[in-house]
Amino acid sequence: MDDMREKLRRFIAEEILLEEHSSVGDDMPLLESLDSLGLLTLVAYIEGQFDVEIPQGDLVPGNFSTPLAVEQLVRVHLAPAP
Repeated sequence: MDDMREKLRRFIAEEILLEEHSSVGDDMPLLESLDSLGLLTLVAYIEGQFDVEIPQGDLVPGNFSTPLAVEQLVRVHLAPAP
């Protein structure tokens, strides 16, 4: 597991799910546990930790439905612009 994936999963487990030793899998449903404050907390973490900006248009449920979806969103914004 790469460093970004590990950081995202650890943050989701500890700050969103509030379970320090929780195992967070790629397809774990997040929307049941992610309220509006949790979403803002996650976005602030992503932007600060990975030095990216998540546009408001990307704050849609599909981008935060699972840890894998969140990781893919971050990777898209880390990629250099064409």
